[in-house]
Amino acid sequence: WAVNSAMLEHFRREVRLIARLDHPNILPLKDASFIGDQFVIAFPLGEKTLADRLRKRMSVEKAVDFAEQLLE
Repeated sequence: WAVNSAMLEHFRREVRLIARLDHPNILPLKDASFIGDQFVIAFPLGEKTLADRLRKRMSVEKAVDFAEQLLE
């Protein structure tokens, strides 16, 4: 799986877009660079799990209700 210049430019464009995001529910981009021959995008560790964050935002009952609606 070789990376060509068009793919690399696409990754770089994605990184620039991600770096511009500024929202309390989105982890900020920490670094994006090559380590050896791998392109690595790094974010700081989150303070809470996704499950913890969802529990804070909505009740379990509401989450179950949404899930049931998706299955219908």
